[in-house]
Amino acid sequence: MAREIITDDFGQVKLGEQVLPGVIQQIEIECNVRVDMEEVPGQSGSSKQPQGYEDAKITIRIALPTDEESNCYSKVAELERSFKKVDSQAKPYVYRIVNKHAAARGISQVVYQGLRTTEGNGDDTITAEISLLEFKPVVVKTEQIAAKKATTAQPADGQYVVKKGDTMWGIARTYGISLADLVKANPQIENPNLIYPGQRINIPAKKQAVAAGSSPAVDDDVV
Repeated sequence: MAREIITDDFGQVKLGEQVLPGVIQQIEIECNVRVDMEEVPGQSGSSKQPQGYEDAKITIRIALPTDEESNCYSKVAELERSFKKVDSQAKPYVYRIVNKHAAARGISQVVYQGLRTTEGNGDDTITAEISLLEFKPVVVKTEQIAAKKATTAQPADGQYVVKKGDTMWGIARTYGISLADLVKANPQIENPNLIYPGQRINIPAKKQAVAAGSSPAVDDDVV
């Protein structure tokens, strides 16, 4: 049976069939956009270009009180032992997470990232934060790479599908047209400095650009 991290309605965390110590206080899920800085021809400085999204991070916050069964320190030690394990290839385990919150965010598999513990002054309770990182199977990443490679060829219908790292200026140079002509052919793009992977860009034919009196692409074209 695959290893599972299960959270239930009673505030417990289970690792497979093992009930971990403590009571859940909060589950937090965070996913941020990934932004790269790129040089913009004809402008000083760099421009922020969104490049997709980071893998989501899940934080499970648990209270570990000292009680009749054990003290807070032994409970911390148990959490550490339970998660800090590797497989036969010395790689961290991949877990299936069973949690309604995670499911709502489309997260089904995670890896253990770390354990953060906090102790108050004169308190007999330790707060533990279990950090889990979203895991995307290799087959998904392989499909994404294949899709990226497929967009590098010029489509027959005169359109180009934007891939990670693309800029309007770079696309114009690739097709031997001016940036101004490319921008003119794509009025649906409100900000030419901000394009996203998956967008379709209309590629005007060179003869159309010449007929319109436009010059070929040069390094100092500016939107």
